[in-house]
Amino acid sequence: MQTRDDWRSPRDCVAKSLKTRAGIIVILPRVIRSSADNVSITVDYFFNSSESLGEVGEAVGLALGVRFEPYEGDSSDLFCRFLSMEFSLRRHELENDGECTFEEFEFLLGSRTSAPDGDLRAFRVEGMIIVACALHARAAIDRGLLVFDTQKVLARYVAAPDRSGNARQCLHDLVSGKDVRLPDHFADVDARIPRTDWRA
Repeated sequence: MQTRDDWRSPRDCVAKSLKTRAGIIVILPRVIRSSADNVSITVDYFFNSSESLGEVGEAVGLALGVRFEPYEGDSSDLFCRFLSMEFSLRRHELENDGECTFEEFEFLLGSRTSAPDGDLRAFRVEGMIIVACALHARAAIDRGLLVFDTQKVLARYVAAPDRSGNARQCLHDLVSGKDVRLPDHFADVDARIPRTDWRA
C-alpha cells in the first residue's frame, strides 16, 4: 500500500499552525525543517474540469498511467506515485495572491519530494511540465497554471492554434508568450524558478 508523509502546501501549513498555537511547535508560512536538505518544496498544477473529483482522478490517472486512491480513506484527497514522486489530487481553497490566480481553477495536482527523495528534484519541474502536456493530449485539460512553491507562476497554459502550421491545437504558455515545444520550454520555465539550491 502506498504511504506518504503528512504534507500540505505552505498555505495549508499556515491554517494548521493557527490550530496548534497552544502547543510547543508553531508551523511557519514556509515549511521549515531542521536543515536545508529537509526542506520540502512543492510544484503544483492547477486546472479546471466539470467532472467530480473521482472522475477527474480516473481521467488524470489514465492520462499518466497511474491509479489515484483516497489517502487513508479520505475520498477528498487522492494520492499516487508517478516518476517515484508523491502526487496529490484534490479541490483547493487557495485565494488569489498576486500573479497566482488560484481562484480561477478548481483542482490542484501537486507534486512533492521529501528529503529521502531529494535526488528526484533534478527533474521534478520538467516532470510536471510533461504532466501538463499529457493532460492536454489525453484528458482534454486545455488550461492550467504551473506554480512553484505556491508563490511563483512558472507557466500559464492555454490551448491555441499551432503556430507551426499544423492543423491542430497545442499548449501555449502565456508567461513566455511561446507555444510549448519540448525541450525548449524546459529552459523557459527554469529561468523563472527562484535561484536556490532546491535541486541539490
